[in-house]
Amino acid sequence: MRHPEIAEERESWVMDRTTAILEGRAQDVAVGLHRAATRKQLGQSERKPVDKAADYIDNNQERLQYDQALVYGLPRRSTGKRGSVSDERSATIPA
Repeated sequence: MRHPEIAEERESWVMDRTTAILEGRAQDVAVGLHRAATRKQLGQSERKPVDKAADYIDNNQERLQYDQALVYGLPRRSTGKRGSVSDERSATIPA
């Protein structure tokens, strides 16, 4: 697994995977993390956080269907508080 040293590269790496999840490719991200850890032959302690992240993504795919949520017009982000439907709609990022 490539672990970028430069902050901008790390941010780009994370954003690429985040975008893939938001586009409905969570399974691909989880598999890619596992494969990258195997290819790099990470030791058990190095691999543990990678596997934990990949397992989280894999185990929560049903909750990570953001591409489907957007199709149905659900909010893209939350205000962090519970409110009425109109409150949630006003909290979405403009399309």
